[in-house]
Amino acid sequence: MPYGAFKQTVKLGQYGSAVGCSYGVGAGFGFGGGAGYGGGFATDGSAVGGGYGGGYSGGAGGQMSISTVNKKETMQNLNDHHHSNQRKRSNFITMRQWLAADDFKQKYVNEHVLRVAVEADINGLHRVKDDLTMSKSDLQSQLDGLTEELAFLKKNHDDEVKAIKAPEADKVSVEMNAVPANDLNDMRDRYEEPETSRSADLKKKIDQRQTTIVESNTEVTTLKCTLQALQIELQSQLAQKKSLEMLLAETEGKFCMKLSHIQETIASLEESLAQLRADSERQKDEYQQLLDMKTKLEKEIKIYQSLMDKLDKQDDS
Repeated sequence: MPYGAFKQTVKLGQYGSAVGCSYGVGAGFGFGGGAGYGGGFATDGSAVGGGYGGGYSGGAGGQMSISTVNKKETMQNLNDHHHSNQRKRSNFITMRQWLAADDFKQKYVNEHVLRVAVEADINGLHRVKDDLTMSKSDLQSQLDGLTEELAFLKKNHDDEVKAIKAPEADKVSVEMNAVPANDLNDMRDRYEEPETSRSADLKKKIDQRQTTIVESNTEVTTLKCTLQALQIELQSQLAQKKSLEMLLAETEGKFCMKLSHIQETIASLEESLAQLRADSERQKDEYQQLLDMKTKLEKEIKIYQSLMDKLDKQDDS
């Protein structure tokens, strides 16, 4: 092969190296072996092969430099994004736990205070109910005793009236113009005076007992009304307690649903984070492969450069 043709071929290889900057890494690596063929000087085809090997090898080197910079920036951005996500996730979990604990604590304190107050009211109403029941029993016993005593007094009064009227019915009325003797008048006054006094005392006692019975009935009626009002209030307090318990259960259900939703969100974020880590590892592996490829190409470029230097020395000699 003439030396001029070989030199022209080398120039074409250098021109191909300048043009080859626009090619991808795969193409440059594929023709990297061409540098080895370029070392032979047997035929024109071999010389031309050397030219193509040099051109594409140079192109791979240029593309590798740009890809290396881009990969480094991408890895740095991914690392920064990963650390930022970790900080956000940690802050989010801490904030969520703090808010949930504080909210449940406040709810528990409020519900506990309200429950203690309602239970105290219910216990007070139970004591009042017991006192009213005892008072009702006492008044009922007094009323029964007074009723029996009134019936007994009425019976005695009727018996005494009958006993007084019975002798008078058996008497024979004899009208005489004669003036009654003083002894008869004194005797009648002596017998009638105790009966009159006894009748007045019985009437007075009966009036007093009737007044007492009326007052007792009034007091019993008042106590019954009070007891009914307290029972109504007790039912109202029990209904309020039941309503508060239902509200507490509903609130717990809502917060459980919110907590479940937050946990689902956290699980989704963790899944996204795991995917991001997987992508980061994959890109890291690709970056390492590209670095290995770059190292291999640089070695081949050095070999090709040494061959070119040898050719230049031979040309000079």
